[in-house]
Amino acid sequence: MKRRKPKVQLELVPPQMISTSFITVGLDLSLTGSGIVVIDKDGDVIRQRTVGYELEGEGVTDERQIVERYMYIAGEIVDTIKGLDPERPRVAIEGYAFAKNPKQSSSITKLAELRGVVKSQLWLVFHLTADILTVGEVRRIVLGRGNFPKAGIVGILSARGLVFGDDNTADAYVVAEGLRRRASLLKGER
Repeated sequence: MKRRKPKVQLELVPPQMISTSFITVGLDLSLTGSGIVVIDKDGDVIRQRTVGYELEGEGVTDERQIVERYMYIAGEIVDTIKGLDPERPRVAIEGYAFAKNPKQSSSITKLAELRGVVKSQLWLVFHLTADILTVGEVRRIVLGRGNFPKAGIVGILSARGLVFGDDNTADAYVVAEGLRRRASLLKGER
C-alpha cells in the first residue's frame, strides 16, 4: 500500500515580510460591501474600511439609485486614495469570480458596471490604471493555496496577527498583498 504524504499547512505560516517602493490599495468590489485596504511600503495596514449599501425594495430597477450607489462607492475609494497624498499608490482590484447560477447574471452585470465606474474614476482623478488580479492568483501568493475558501480568510489572517472588520476588508487585504508580493517576485526575477 502506497503511503500518502501529509498535507502541509502553508496557510498558517506568515509569509516573509517584504518592502515595496509603493503604497498599495486593494479593492474587493461588491455592491453592498466593497472592501478597501491600504498597505504602506513596509507591509503595514494603514487603512481599512467597507463601503456600499443595500438598495431599498426587492428587485430595484430604478437606474438612478443603481448609478448613485456606483458613484458613492467609487467616490469613497477616490477619497481614500486622496488621503494618501503625496504618495502615488498602486491599485489592485480582485478579478471576477463568476457564479455558475444563471440567476446571478444580473448581479454580475451590476458588479461589472461598478468595476467600470471605479476604473474610470481612478483614471479621471489620478490617471491611475488598476491591476486586475484573479482570486486564485492572490490567494495562492498570500495564503499558499489558490482555492483557499473565502470563509476561512479572516481566521487565517487573524492567526497571523492581522485583524479585519469583515471578510470584505480581509479579501481586499489579500488582493493588495498579492500585488505587493507579485511585484516583489517580478522585481527579483529581473
